[in-house]
Parts: sequence; C-alpha cells; structure tokens
Amino acid sequence: IWLSMIGGRSSQPFHAPDICYDADGWRYDSGSQAMTLADGGQLYGLWLDAKKRLPGEDRDTEHVVFYFYLFPSAERRLDDGIVLFKLTSPRYGSVEETLALQSTFVQQFFIGATKQIE
Repeated sequence: IWLSMIGGRSSQPFHAPDICYDADGWRYDSGSQAMTLADGGQLYGLWLDAKKRLPGEDRDTEHVVFYFYLFPSAERRLDDGIVLFKLTSPRYGSVEETLALQSTFVQQFFIGATKQIE
C-alpha cells in the first residue's frame, strides 16, 4: 500500500486522483465507501478501480485507490487547510477485498495518530 498525503491552504496544490488517472489513459470504475474506525466512527471516502495496459505488458496493471479529505475543523474552510489522504495498492483479490485491506491500514493509522496526540 502506498500512502500519499498532500496538503495546502487552498485547492490549488492538488486535485482528486481520478483527474491524473484519466489524463494518463487509465480506465476506471469508481464509487464511495464507508470505513469503520476502531472507535466505532466511520470515515467516508471515494475509491477507484483503475486499469491500464502498460507498454510491453500482456495484461493490465491494476490499482485500487481509496481517498478522502481531512480538514482541521468542522467548518471545512480552505483557508484553514486541507489534506488529501490517498491509499494506492495493487488489486488483492476483489475490489472489496482490497478495500478491506486498505480499511485495516486506515484503522491502524488513526489509532497511531490518536496515541501520538495523547
């Protein structure tokens, strides 16, 4: 799993992953997914199941991407900052199985972040 976090105080520094995948010639399906956190809360994000035949390859390369945005407050003002949190991985089994692996990573990441704050 590759973790990318891109932040800024406006929407200028980044864009949603589908823009890059589309511009680079990937085909993809997309949807939304709720992930349950260890404390019982839920985090809602978007996913892509992206495929592309790379030069010299006899089958498609496939990425499953799950992403969401983090804001420092409930007001979600861009002036306060925003972070794109993106996980990318090869497909492991079905899209649902891959998202389940990514969900485990998200749960562990936020448990670790909470422990650092305490």
